[in-house]
Amino acid sequence: MSRLAKLTDLFQEGETVPLTTPSGQKMVVWINKLSPFEMEQANHEGRIARARTMLAIREVGTPDYALYQASSLASKPDALINDLIDAKANEHLVQVIRDLHSDPDWKERLETLEWSADQVEGKANDDPEVVALDKVMTEYQEEMESRTDHLRNELRMELQALPEDALREQYLAAYVEAQGLRSFTREQQATQVYYSLRQCEATDQGDGTYTHENCDHSKKWLTTRREVDEMPMNLLQQVREAYEAVNMPQDVARFSGGPASSSASSGPSSKQEGSTASGQTETSDAQGGTS
Repeated sequence: MSRLAKLTDLFQEGETVPLTTPSGQKMVVWINKLSPFEMEQANHEGRIARARTMLAIREVGTPDYALYQASSLASKPDALINDLIDAKANEHLVQVIRDLHSDPDWKERLETLEWSADQVEGKANDDPEVVALDKVMTEYQEEMESRTDHLRNELRMELQALPEDALREQYLAAYVEAQGLRSFTREQQATQVYYSLRQCEATDQGDGTYTHENCDHSKKWLTTRREVDEMPMNLLQQVREAYEAVNMPQDVARFSGGPASSSASSGPSSKQEGSTASGQTETSDAQGGTS
């Protein structure tokens, strides 16, 4: 076994997830927390897919792109500006969050807010500490909204100052970028599913818990990455939701109330309640299934 494989085995941790197939059949799988190697590979696959899509549009063109060009010519400048601003919404939000977390006036308060969820759990709503945290959260949300509005207004003024032909060029460029992002996300998510979906022979104890005496969670459920694309949509959606829950970073989980992932977090790690480390020392491919 290679050294890389042994290092990857250290991250074999996750949880058993019950699934329902389109035919109504019940089954269980193991959703593994991705190792740093697997996370980077999923991101790499996404970047390649993005580059390939954008290259195809720019160098060859596509029927969809030609239709988009035609429809954009019929749109008024104000409509183009609004669409471009909306397309930047997520980017603006990420920028605001990063700025707030590096702002000396907010850094300590946000760290207190993020790390206090477990400590105040069960306290009454009128407890002074809970009231103080609620106040910080409200102020945080208001500040995010204010800063996001500022970025939107700045962008609007920049776009309004452009000549119309330059505005339309930006609009079409945004379409190419959006298509590339869709390809990135699609390939990244499919690769994540391929790596995280493992075979599981767990025994249901009848109370929502499982035993794993006969399990080897190192064996992938699918044989190849392409099989992810062949999975029934409702089954794939179940797996994606389970993946997101298992691999959710701790800082996101604290804000959303969801479970936290130790392997995906950049901060102090803690094992998710109810998860089990498989502790296998051997990785191998196994037959896949899409039923």
